This record gives sequence, C-alpha cells and structure tokens, in this order.
Amino acid sequence: MLSDEEKKAIENLKEVIDLYNDECLITTDDDFKSIEILLNLIEKLSKEIEEYKKQLDLDYVDEHFVPIERYNQLEKEIEELKEENKTLKNLQNDTNRLYTEMIERKNYFERELQKLEDKIKAKIEEQDKIIKTGGIDFNTKSYARCKKEFGQSLLEKE
Repeated sequence: MLSDEEKKAIENLKEVIDLYNDECLITTDDDFKSIEILLNLIEKLSKEIEEYKKQLDLDYVDEHFVPIERYNQLEKEIEELKEENKTLKNLQNDTNRLYTEMIERKNYFERELQKLEDKIKAKIEEQDKIIKTGGIDFNTKSYARCKKEFGQSLLEKE
C-alpha cells in the first residue's frame, strides 16, 4: 500500500498535469498520455501489492504456498504435541507398571492369607479331634487361644 506521502505526491502530480494542461504547457498529447499511463501503472501496481499483502495475511495454505509465520507456528504446535504425547506415554507406562505391581501384591497377600487360614483350620481340626477323642493334649491351651483371638467366625465357616 502506498504511504500517505506517496499518495500526496501522486495527487500533486495530477494537479500539476491538470495545471500544465490548462495552461497548455504540455504541448503534445503524447506527453500527457505518457504521464497518465505512468499514473495508472502506479495505481495498478499499488492495488496488486495490496492484494498480495491481503493474501499473505490470510491463513491461506495450499500445497505450494504456506506463509512462513504459519509454517513456524505449525512446527511449534507439532513439537508441543510430540512432547505431550511423550508425557502421556510415560504416564500410561507408569500407570500400567503400578497396576501390575498392585495386582502382584494383591495376589501375594491373598496367597499368604490363604496359607494362614489353612494353618488355623488345621489347628482347629486337630484340637477338635483331640477333644472328641477325649484325649488331653498340651495344645488345648492353643485351641482356646485361637478361638479367643480369631473368634467364632472361622469356626462357623466350617
């Protein structure tokens, strides 16, 4: 686009041409025509430049043209998305690892709990057998202690 100073200079030139034309200082039509052609060319080129600037300002992208600002912005966005993707993958891996570890611990504790329950049941059965046979064993106190500590719930499960 033409600056204000350039526009003013063109207007002044037009006024000078009119003045010269009115006072017949331009002697031939060719002189006047040449100046007129140059003014029209300046206007035409000015409009074309303005159109190109508008086109560059748009986010217009085709397969052959991408404004450099838009290209740089897209490159930056791509890099940011790559970083976010890495972070998400790391979080997913951490979550999967923690989940697997939690399942392993749960299974371990379930196995250990089952072992303890089996031992308690075996002791209770042993004590019941001794009591039913009428024999007194030194483990009778253990039976009473198990019954007191673990309550009737384990005994009732049987």
